[in-house]
Parts: sequence; structure tokens; C-alpha cells
Amino acid sequence: RVNCLRQSRNALEDVVVSQVLIRRYVAGERRSHPVHYDHYALITAVCSLTVPHSGSGLFVQLDALSSSREFVELGVAGNFLIHDWKLLHGVEVQGNEERFSLIAWLKPACDVRGSGTSWYDDLAAAGDADAQFRLGMRCEQGGNDTRAHEWFLQAASKAQHWPSMYRLGVLLRRQGDLPGATCWFRAAAQTGFAE
Repeated sequence: RVNCLRQSRNALEDVVVSQVLIRRYVAGERRSHPVHYDHYALITAVCSLTVPHSGSGLFVQLDALSSSREFVELGVAGNFLIHDWKLLHGVEVQGNEERFSLIAWLKPACDVRGSGTSWYDDLAAAGDADAQFRLGMRCEQGGNDTRAHEWFLQAASKAQHWPSMYRLGVLLRRQGDLPGATCWFRAAAQTGFAE
């Protein structure tokens, strides 16, 4: 159920590694990484550097409900999972497992040089709710709450996009509009999302 990369070969020719990191999950330290999207990567490659345990580690979440989580069975150390920017995922290491993962984020070379995410622009303009959410996040992080509100509202209103509903609630609460915030928090909760 992992999202397939539906990019043509030509579209991927200019994709380069933009960042590489190693994540460590050991008892007494980090045991999880909350559910998230990789906002700044067109493509993510994840490799378990240790023997992965079944029912532990990397999971994908299919919707707002945590009950929709499915652990990804990587099989043996050294196997990669490659996914696109739309995959909602996280990590939850079970028991006494120690896990080390190599993560590589890839994106178009022009975006690496300018720290950009150009692939969202055309998709958002065409009505892609996930891309609209990402542009809203970009605006919010850049301090433009008005534009962030517009992008989140488009995604939340047309596509019932629960992450956008939640972010609208956060923006409105920060601006002092508690009734408006409550409305959007409730809408997100009705999809199954709870924070």
C-alpha cells in the first residue's frame, strides 16, 4: 500500500540527493517519530541498517485514524523503502529493539540550490489538496499566516483534508479566534484525527 512513484523517467533525471541523515532508536532514548509527511523531499529512501523486527519500526498511515497504521516489512538490513512526498508515515519501535535507519531525501537539483519545493506549485494550482497543504505549511513557516490560511482553507473545504483542517484550527487559535479554531478542530476530529 505504499504510494507508487508515478513519475516519468524524464521527470526524475534531474532529481538529486538533497539531505542524508541517520536516525537511531534505542531504549532510554528515541522510540518513535510521530506520523508525518516528508515536506521537503520529492522522494524519500529509507534503509534499515539493523535487522528489522516484524511489527515494529516504520509504518504507513492510510488516513487520519491511527488504527489505519501498517508496519512496513523491510525484511533484512540493507533493504530500502522508496516513497514519494504524499506518504503519511512514522516510526514506532517496539520492545527492546534497537534500530538504526539511513534516510535520503531527494528532489530536483534546482530546489536543492534554492531550498525549494517547486513541485507543489503546479499541483496546488490544479487543486491537489496535499500540495495546497504543503504550500500552506511553507507560508505559515515563513510567517505569512494570511496566505497559509488561504491554502489550508482551499484544501480543507474542497477535499475535506484533515491536516489542513487541523492547521486552520492552529492558525485561528493563535490569532485569538477560538470559535473558528474549535470549528476546524472538530471538523478534523470528525475525520478521525485526534491530537
